[in-house]
Amino acid sequence: MIEGHGDDLYRYGAKVMHNFSTNIISDSDHSGLISYLHSVMSKIGSYPEPAPYSLERQIARKIGVRAENVVVTNGATDAMYRIAHIFSGCVSAIRIPAFREYQDACRSFGHEICFVKEVADIPVSADLAWLCSPNNPTGEVLDKSLILDLSDKFRGGKVQADTNNDNRAWVVVDQAYADYTAKPVLAPQEAVETGNVVLLSSLTKRYAVPGLRIGYMVAESGIAAAVRDKGMPWAVNTLAIEAGAYLLRHDAIETAGVFYCLAGTTLTKEVRMVFAACREGLDAARRQVARIVGRDTGSLDEQEIKTAALETLAENLSDGVIAPMFWYLLLGLPGMMAYKMVNTLDSMIGYKSERYKDFGCFAARMDDVANYIPARLTSFLMVISIFRFSLLRFVRKYGRCHASPNSGYPEAALAGILDCRFGGTHDYFGEAVYKPYIGSNPKLHTNSDLRISLRVCLQAELLMLILCFLLRTYILFYI
Repeated sequence: MIEGHGDDLYRYGAKVMHNFSTNIISDSDHSGLISYLHSVMSKIGSYPEPAPYSLERQIARKIGVRAENVVVTNGATDAMYRIAHIFSGCVSAIRIPAFREYQDACRSFGHEICFVKEVADIPVSADLAWLCSPNNPTGEVLDKSLILDLSDKFRGGKVQADTNNDNRAWVVVDQAYADYTAKPVLAPQEAVETGNVVLLSSLTKRYAVPGLRIGYMVAESGIAAAVRDKGMPWAVNTLAIEAGAYLLRHDAIETAGVFYCLAGTTLTKEVRMVFAACREGLDAARRQVARIVGRDTGSLDEQEIKTAALETLAENLSDGVIAPMFWYLLLGLPGMMAYKMVNTLDSMIGYKSERYKDFGCFAARMDDVANYIPARLTSFLMVISIFRFSLLRFVRKYGRCHASPNSGYPEAALAGILDCRFGGTHDYFGEAVYKPYIGSNPKLHTNSDLRISLRVCLQAELLMLILCFLLRTYILFYI
């Protein structure tokens, strides 16, 4: 290494307020990873795998390639130096601006370096091309066609490297920041199929663990074997291998868990379908609204159907989105899953009918406790999302006008926003149940009310996301 980066923390210690040298989202919760590493700490008494084959197999399964196409390295920088070693004394073309380590690695192994500003300017005489996409430092994402065209141009080009790769020049694409863009990037399978493209990836960036030094590269098997051969034994330590395996396992689990715990999109679609069904006739509308409400729908008129849909939209903004995010913020995925179990149990048996009143009462009370803060937070977010702060008094007045200690608050917020009236008498399992009115204007609901309601819900969800981010950042830096 000629001159690394990221050492300011060690040079200046406590003087460093925020460490930007790692270029990562720094508010990650590593408590689960730290706990897991404590549990496997005894493994440091043995050598790690000579090469991290187990982690390579796990990554290969995750990204959809063969294990022979994956090389796990001591950070992506390790792969850069191995590649530069293979091409000792050759010509490297680096598209600038670029990560400094490309240049350092090439100079360490006597490369002749040419710098270019555009992919099209890379000379076909080069043995290596170094691209960064998304770019560090600019953030630019290269169109995949540019990379594939360069790959085609390089096929059959001159090369003096000690590889068995049919004397093909290589295109090295650093995609360490691929998780930070929504734009399409080159897929691992596409890189393998080209035969001369090398993708560099970094678990450092994806999981915010720069201190562990875990990276990997993907390429066709001949290239991967050549790069693997340039690594020293035990290049990736035991704790890094264990951490990588843990993060990959829990990344999939957590993503799936959060996905299944949030119900905003599904409910939005269902409410839209209720309003659309009203145009087809009462029978169709009654069947559609029955999918999202617990009341009997057989005798509802059009106004009652639309009212039921909007009430459910408001209530489930809290139950299906804000409350799960609230508990995720407090207790992580376990807290979110526990909340969803409580809320689902209440939906199934939390009724006051003769059949459910005894056992269902406990489920309902648990749900009341779990939703106490989220319901009120939901109504607050709905009101401030449209900057009508005067409606807070309306919410305070009518939020208590509901059999549930919580459901009335988001319903009151939406009733105030729409200037309408919710509540009234409904049938549940053949029994009439009266719910106090929320609001005083018995107006007919229109498609305009639907559009306003959906917009308010979306804005409240976005505000909750921002709130979660700010709180996590505050906790990370100041507590």
